[in-house]
Amino acid sequence: VINHLSNSVPPEDIMYGAAMSLTKRSVQLLKRLNVEPQVTLVGGIMRWSVVAKAIKEELKLDANVAEGDMPQFTAALGCAILGHIRLRKIGEVGGERKAA
Repeated sequence: VINHLSNSVPPEDIMYGAAMSLTKRSVQLLKRLNVEPQVTLVGGIMRWSVVAKAIKEELKLDANVAEGDMPQFTAALGCAILGHIRLRKIGEVGGERKAA
């Protein structure tokens, strides 16, 4: 990055290069997993629409991506839902639920 800046490469070009590098690595990993025909992309990096678009194009799949700032919260939301389900199951097995 420092070399690019010292060579007067515009910051937006540097960021685009970084995004494409992350995209290529992500796609390599996803191809090894034999992803399903439909995937959901989560994480803060998905806030960059260029990354989400590039991954969709590279995988040649339709991918779900939450709008706006939501991609960075989707994993936390999923964890909260799973935690709620787990607590409910514990409450059903153990009888009365205790306040945390």
